[in-house]
Amino acid sequence: NETFSNAFHGVGGLLKVSEPRYRHPISSAFVRAAQEIGLSHNSDFNGACQAGVGFYQTTTFAARRGSTAATYLKAVRHSKLLALQVEASVEGLVLENGAAVGIRYRHASQVLEARARDEVVLCAGALATPKLLMLSGIGSGAELARFGIPVTRHLPGVGENFQDHITASVYGITDRPISLRGQDRGLRAVANGLQYLLTRSGLLASNVVETGGFVDTSGEGRPDIQFHVTPALVGDATRVAMDGHGVSINPCILRPVSRGKVSLRSREASNPIVFVGNNLTCQEDVDTLVRGLKLARRILAAPSMQALEFRELAPGDGDKSDIELEQHARSFAKTVYHPAGTCKMGRDAMAVVDNKLRVIGVPRLRVADASIMPTLVSGNTNAPCIMIAERCADFLLA
Repeated sequence: NETFSNAFHGVGGLLKVSEPRYRHPISSAFVRAAQEIGLSHNSDFNGACQAGVGFYQTTTFAARRGSTAATYLKAVRHSKLLALQVEASVEGLVLENGAAVGIRYRHASQVLEARARDEVVLCAGALATPKLLMLSGIGSGAELARFGIPVTRHLPGVGENFQDHITASVYGITDRPISLRGQDRGLRAVANGLQYLLTRSGLLASNVVETGGFVDTSGEGRPDIQFHVTPALVGDATRVAMDGHGVSINPCILRPVSRGKVSLRSREASNPIVFVGNNLTCQEDVDTLVRGLKLARRILAAPSMQALEFRELAPGDGDKSDIELEQHARSFAKTVYHPAGTCKMGRDAMAVVDNKLRVIGVPRLRVADASIMPTLVSGNTNAPCIMIAERCADFLLA
């Protein structure tokens, strides 16, 4: 971390965390407006207290995304121990005597195998990891029998327990040409590109979702809503007319109660999964999102946002009942792209991996991605997934 060095933050390692290099005026206005309605400012969401609003630190370095490819993989890309196969799709695990010994993958119309000397680590994510396990005979015996897949290990939790962060936007519109609209076109795009290439500054040094915060809307003492703020009208162009400059204030449910499921469509690896998100099927989630929408509307109406001449585009000006806000939430609900939970860690009957990421009952096989989370983390999932991989590496070396 380039700013903090304390009990909550380190200064070593490959994961880079930095302060924003660009602050959009709409993002700054949001932070001020949120304080004007009584929310506290927080300069460190990953510190002693999560609650409050402010600018997010990001996993960036030198004004570039510090992805695992740009950091971890780059550090070992010339190692003789590393082999990469790109433009390939994994079709399943290779199992012998019930133990994982490799993977089977398709490349250039050929089906090939990669064999492991010690262990196989599956890191395909909360949607693809359960698919690959089921295609390999690891999952609910009844589900596998539907497709004639021999059962290697009956684990009914594979594909169950799906969770995601769901949001619905409050949209503000202004006649002032101040948003991101048009910045990716024509001379503006050229100017932004040159500024970034020459100075590593300006709009392209932004992660776009610069600001947000965490708020306890239930009064239970722990944030249940996270805000992501985009200085543009985004995400719902087909649902409402959005031609103009504006802002999207997105409250998302941090700890959803609703649970979905991932299952197979067939035994063919090339076929997509059957995915039922079940988002907003629990009224508790709907109520939380409605409270978040109310708070977002108050922020949009605060003085600092009004100084930029914002008016509410959706749900729309004027008083709104909880029923109307629920209708808006259900109509505009969308993912924050944090799928998790489909191969959860635990000791109960639905657990898929143990506390060292080993697939229960399948020797030489581990899972290291967001699918192992028993419950979704109360924030973004990128850094936690890197942590899971770090721990997996420790377990492999132990």
